[in-house]
Amino acid sequence: MSEKEFIWKMKLNIFHQADKKKETITYLCKKYGVSRTWFYKWKKRRDKYGDEGLRVKTRTKPKMPNCVSKETEAEILRFCFQYPTYGPERIEGELKSAGISIGHTGIYNVLKRRGLNTAKSRLGWVRKLTGEVVTADEITRDKEKAKTNHIEANYPGELVSQDTFYIGCLKGLGRIYHQVACDCFSSFGAAKVYDNKTTDASTDFIENHLVKKFAPVKIERILTDCGAEYTTWHQ
Repeated sequence: MSEKEFIWKMKLNIFHQADKKKETITYLCKKYGVSRTWFYKWKKRRDKYGDEGLRVKTRTKPKMPNCVSKETEAEILRFCFQYPTYGPERIEGELKSAGISIGHTGIYNVLKRRGLNTAKSRLGWVRKLTGEVVTADEITRDKEKAKTNHIEANYPGELVSQDTFYIGCLKGLGRIYHQVACDCFSSFGAAKVYDNKTTDASTDFIENHLVKKFAPVKIERILTDCGAEYTTWHQ
């Protein structure tokens, strides 16, 4: 007997005894460990629907008005299969350029629901779909190999790496970030604080701060992680 069936039979027993009117409602409620409030709620349903009204209701899953459609979800997964390392904001921009409008929060929720909310999980998902077998030893070996990877630069200014880091949130101002750049040859660096993480901030950092800091050295190339603040599609 299932739990729902057991509860239904218990309710029937209470009301069958109540129908005989040999015992008070208060006594029956104490005897079966239920409150009088619930007894009379059940009584209203029994009066309206009969004994079947005492059964435990199976609640249907609510339809959310902002739920992502199956077609859009399929497009998100299809894109993640091709570019598993892209995050929700990057995916939002790429899908928008393809005529699919969905916010990065909705994209993240879809990925999280399927256990694909990290780049590592998406890479593992792609490996399974493509039939690629990756053992624990291979993963460990790749991690050890990555520790020795480095960027090669032969002179100052040949290659400068740039990234954005979140500092914190200041009252009355909001989120604070700082743009950081480092010369891959000399390790000479520069940084500037901004109240936003946009392409305008990245451009301002390069043109009005980084170039002046490195002068008279000419910056030839800049290496970034292709984040939203370094790409024009995000605008």
